[in-house]
Amino acid sequence: MSGRKKAYAIGDRLRIVWFDYANHTNVALADATPARCWTEGTLAKEADKYLALKTSQYIDAKGEPEDEGDFTIIIRGGIESIEKI
Repeated sequence: MSGRKKAYAIGDRLRIVWFDYANHTNVALADATPARCWTEGTLAKEADKYLALKTSQYIDAKGEPEDEGDFTIIIRGGIESIEKI
């Protein structure tokens, strides 16, 4: 990504296609592969090695968003594509 301007920022809603870790037991080596998947959410954090997508956020009694929620952590090395939606 270095040298290119990113097309997304913190707070943007993204759809990321990525490869998740997978454990395979008693299978042929050819079938032992990472799991290709996609996740949609709001970009909550960027770190050198990963992105954190917020997929749900809790709200308080006044209807205001809290800082707690559900997050999917995606390792940068496994990302196939990122689309701003």
